[in-house]
Amino acid sequence: MLPAAPGPAAEADAVLEAGEGEPCPTVPAGQKLIALTFDDGPHPVCTKELLDGLRERNVKASFFLLGENIPGNEQLIRQMKEDGHLIGTHCYRHVDLTKEDAETAISMIRKTNREIEAVTGEEPVYIRPPYGKWNGQLEDSLDMTPVLWDIDTLDWK
Repeated sequence: MLPAAPGPAAEADAVLEAGEGEPCPTVPAGQKLIALTFDDGPHPVCTKELLDGLRERNVKASFFLLGENIPGNEQLIRQMKEDGHLIGTHCYRHVDLTKEDAETAISMIRKTNREIEAVTGEEPVYIRPPYGKWNGQLEDSLDMTPVLWDIDTLDWK
């Protein structure tokens, strides 16, 4: 459930839509999809309301979590998993990973992955880098698929 844009994110679209690592046979090739993705959580109030609303409507979304927001919000993450949402990594803190030295950036990503895995039992395979900043050095060092976007809703403003 990611934006259907050219490149790695488009390939991830079909994979996530199928939910099993296989392209979704019900989505015609070239069809544009829209994805609900949420970054920066979990938040103890907003994420709970969001999850409840998604559950009521039987809608699936992708959540990219900040590691520093995980402690104390484990039940929300368990609800994400139980409800069938994709859970990925945003980073440990909301920083431009390309401005950090590679070792620090990789360490923050891996720390977040471990925290998510401790709650869900599964290591995340998707990363939504803060600010959409990603580079080849990070990609070469991590076995994760970066999830970028091509439309910024400017909702953060």
